Amino acid sequence: MSYRKECIKIYKKINYISQKGLDGSFDYYVYIDELIDNGQYAMLEDVMTTKYNIDIQNFKSIYDLKHKTFDKIRISTTSLFQDNLKKIFDNKNVYSIGFHFYDKTNNHYLGDIKELEQPTVINLEVSVGLEQSVLDGIPPFEVDRTDVITIEKDSLVRYIGNIYECTDTYTYTQANPITPTYSNYWMQIYSPTYSYTLIDDDNTKLIDKYNQAIDIVKSFIYLEVYC
Repeated sequence: MSYRKECIKIYKKINYISQKGLDGSFDYYVYIDELIDNGQYAMLEDVMTTKYNIDIQNFKSIYDLKHKTFDKIRISTTSLFQDNLKKIFDNKNVYSIGFHFYDKTNNHYLGDIKELEQPTVINLEVSVGLEQSVLDGIPPFEVDRTDVITIEKDSLVRYIGNIYECTDTYTYTQANPITPTYSNYWMQIYSPTYSYTLIDDDNTKLIDKYNQAIDIVKSFIYLEVYC
């Protein structure tokens, strides 16, 4: 195996161990000892420098090297949970801003998912149609703007106390100030009826709770107002 491929292999192993968090500390210490015993100190030094910006020459002993580098590496490493959660977000086509969740395709606000920390477990609180969250999650339509902006089809906005969805893309300017009450480009809609769910099964992993929670917020839809 080439020097470069061996360095990549070392990096992947260190990254895998550090994703375990504090539980990976012992495995990390053992692996560093193995690398040194196998004559791969130079490779370890290159990995530390290029991947983590750590100069291991600054440590006075192997003990210091092992114990002082692990925390730095762990903090800079994305956890397995974060990696798995990102996969769920991508698979379900959603993103979040804080605890507000949105559909990635049309940026529609879906609902809230909040973590509730208990002594031994984290539960999830799922709410849809909560008035304050709707106000926070859906932007207001600005009528006093002076710039030119393209309003995309399917955009949601708040306007004069109501929610509107854009039905056709158009450009808003001072010369063409089309507001959401203009029915050729907008329709008024209702937010989903308020719903609350607590996912608190102690036997369910947190990543699986998120899987359930996202399905819940995605199951509710906005309804058109019929005059």
